[in-house]
Amino acid sequence: MEKKMLEEQKIELSARDIKEGWIKTTAERADAEVISSRKLVSVVGGIFGGIGIKPDMVNLSRSGFQTRRGKERSKKAGLIKSSFNVDSWFALHWDGKKMGGHRHVDSATELLSIVVTDLQTGESTVLDIPALEHGKADDIMDAILAVLKDWKISSRIVALVFDTTNVNSRANTGVAVQLEKKWKQQLIHIYCRHHIYERRLHGTEPEPVID
Repeated sequence: MEKKMLEEQKIELSARDIKEGWIKTTAERADAEVISSRKLVSVVGGIFGGIGIKPDMVNLSRSGFQTRRGKERSKKAGLIKSSFNVDSWFALHWDGKKMGGHRHVDSATELLSIVVTDLQTGESTVLDIPALEHGKADDIMDAILAVLKDWKISSRIVALVFDTTNVNSRANTGVAVQLEKKWKQQLIHIYCRHHIYERRLHGTEPEPVID
């Protein structure tokens, strides 16, 4: 009887160890492969079942994967920020996208991608993707300024990359002009036409996974 209990404890311990390893590894790959945590539970649960680990031994859950993914994302973001060269010169690129229709995001919310490209190395870095209640010029500018201040590169921007929508390129109140006024300097403007191709492709590409 004792021998059987010890064997069961060993199996349970092994299952927990395997679970922790799998959650860590799959959480890292899930973001790269754009797989939701809900699907991960199904996939990993199926694999565990195939190698003889019962579901009640590991208690897989969407929240478990989600928590691990959050930790891995924070860890990776910290490493990127700690090795970021704040003394270089950068081109700043921003782009907003309304995410209506997704169950995890309010229909009025706009996600603003804020990216800089190191003009010495050519390497691009996503600084942040804040959520905005409104995609107005003032809101976008405030978000950009806050992120650049956090990364300590407000004075290292020499070029602006943006699409030619009114909110960005309007002569007196567009985001680009307001940033120049704020910093009291003229910057190089690089116009992005990617949004034109997005319109042509609208409805032909699958929706992105948000988790």
